[in-house]
Amino acid sequence: MATQPSPAPPRARRPHTKSRNGCSMCKLRKVKCTEERPTCKSCTRFGLACSLGPLDGQPVVSEGSSPSLRRGRGRPRNDWISTGASQAKQNTPKGAPGGHSSPSSDGALDSTCPWDTSVAELLLHFVSSTSCSFAASEGPDDPMQKFWSFNVPQLGLTHHFVMHLILAIAGHHLAYLRANEPSAKHYNLLATSHASKGLSGFTAALANPNPGNCGALYVSAILVCYCTFAGGPTAPGDLLVCSVGGDSGDGTSRLLIQGVRIIREMVDPTTLFSGLLEPLRSAIANVSKNQNSEPTCKRNGFPRIEWEGPLEHLREVVVTTGGIDMPAHIHALDGLVVIYHAAYGDRDGVYTGPDLNSHIFGWLYRLRAPFLDCLHRNEPVSLLILAYYAVLFKTTEKCWYMDGWMEHLILAIKNVIGPDFACWMQWPIAQISNNASTSPESLNN
Repeated sequence: MATQPSPAPPRARRPHTKSRNGCSMCKLRKVKCTEERPTCKSCTRFGLACSLGPLDGQPVVSEGSSPSLRRGRGRPRNDWISTGASQAKQNTPKGAPGGHSSPSSDGALDSTCPWDTSVAELLLHFVSSTSCSFAASEGPDDPMQKFWSFNVPQLGLTHHFVMHLILAIAGHHLAYLRANEPSAKHYNLLATSHASKGLSGFTAALANPNPGNCGALYVSAILVCYCTFAGGPTAPGDLLVCSVGGDSGDGTSRLLIQGVRIIREMVDPTTLFSGLLEPLRSAIANVSKNQNSEPTCKRNGFPRIEWEGPLEHLREVVVTTGGIDMPAHIHALDGLVVIYHAAYGDRDGVYTGPDLNSHIFGWLYRLRAPFLDCLHRNEPVSLLILAYYAVLFKTTEKCWYMDGWMEHLILAIKNVIGPDFACWMQWPIAQISNNASTSPESLNN
């Protein structure tokens, strides 16, 4: 029987003294520190800031080494430089060199920031500037300005799709204000990104409207309309409510003024206009009951145009053309005449009707399905009526988000209307050439 070999004697363990005096970078990397001062060999090799020397958060460059600090083979593979600098700042008291509140060598505050500064910039701009352009008020005490600058952002804290749409329209506004600067492209990209997220969230919430989100849906539908206008045409044939000339622009699905009306019709007003939307209740009530003694052109100081004759001729075209679509065309034209009357007055320059008709977007709001179907089919008479409506955009000079839409709509319709109706486009086209005389600059001269 074979004998078992005797076990080897245990190896004697070498005495080891653990040092706690290593630098913080070696401890972070879990390697042995050689503890040389002012920098250990490991930090010197890899160009790291060693805590055994001055904690300035800057990489250590040994004499004769390249400032680019090309890393050699081996560790560290992570970005230990930025990690060490960040750790050094965390361990430095505020107010001390390298602390969070101290300026850098060039006088600027520390560039590290715990939030997305672009979001902060867009929200600040919306509260301080964009919201005022929606209210069209003269002072900060106006109830509607308070609604847009405070209530709507407050709504966005709960319903994030509202916040995304707020940031989107603020991005469009900044891009408009800085149109001649390189930063305009940056703001347009931010606006597009937030608009996409906001519209996605809005669409999802729209599938389940309830008392808890109906106010957010209503405000979002309005904001989407603003973003639609501010973003400009998506294609040469984008006409807001339809597309022409073979373009597949998304105008047919983007305009949600109809969505605003649908939400109002399906939710009880006492539920919809409550809480943060309470200011809208009194604003809508005042618009409905107020009677104007003068047209908008006199109150807002833009020139009057002779509109009665052109719209009478347009009615003759609608009646002469006839067809099964004539009732839809007549209804749309009647609504258009009311808006023109409120904007420019009668031949004596007088208007005494309800203030409700002074809002030109009310025409889009009140459009009904039969006429919208005609527009989607690119019926020439429907497009002609839309071109005459576009002339009313001359009255929206203070609405930055409407810039360029009048010219775009009229010229796009002119290109596809066909020879049989081309003569009826002369009046809308003439208003484009006359629009230069009604610019804000000329009104101030």
